[in-house]
Amino acid sequence: MPARCFNRPLTVLGQFQPGVKMHFGQPGCACGVCVATGFQPCWRPPKIDSNGLRTLRFPLRDFSFCSLGSEQGEASLSAMKKFTIIGLLVVVVAACLLLYWQHVTVARFDSDFRQQLAGVWLRQEAGMRCTNTVATDGSFIELSWFSHPDRTNTYQATGTWLVKGGHLIETVKSSSNPTEVTPHTGASRIIRSDAGKFVVRWPNSVETIWQKIIP
Repeated sequence: MPARCFNRPLTVLGQFQPGVKMHFGQPGCACGVCVATGFQPCWRPPKIDSNGLRTLRFPLRDFSFCSLGSEQGEASLSAMKKFTIIGLLVVVVAACLLLYWQHVTVARFDSDFRQQLAGVWLRQEAGMRCTNTVATDGSFIELSWFSHPDRTNTYQATGTWLVKGGHLIETVKSSSNPTEVTPHTGASRIIRSDAGKFVVRWPNSVETIWQKIIP
């Protein structure tokens, strides 16, 4: 393929020392000089002076830069850019689809869980028994019993349960327990759920099991 030259006049004199091998891949072009940049210096053969056998002098203004396969290189670079852009677009679209799928899945879970939330739920631990009567709007009345060797303390609290983003957000608005400061809100992640039981995990890693005793 004929070389395409872009003339760039230079005024500095250059020289080749004896022993420097000159190779000519194309007429009038020296090879192996600018391989790293993809260009070759093209020159018009100068006149050899009296010391021509020792030193070959010629003006650098006779040089121009010839592209080595520039058309193929430009096409390859353009193709790489296209593949890179397409790859990035595929990654972005896949990430968006994954986020949308997660959003739809969580929203469906929240909706299904809210529908089964109304009813009476029981929670039991060592020395404690608690029931939550939950209305369809998420408001509840909680009765709790704490057993001691010589007595049993009974307390009542009111508040709301809100299901959002796979979490159960509990807000206690009032309590007859003198040691409990109200109002306060806490959020736990719902880790298991079915029609008759659900399990939540609090930020301190404590898990609480609620069982439905009255639909």
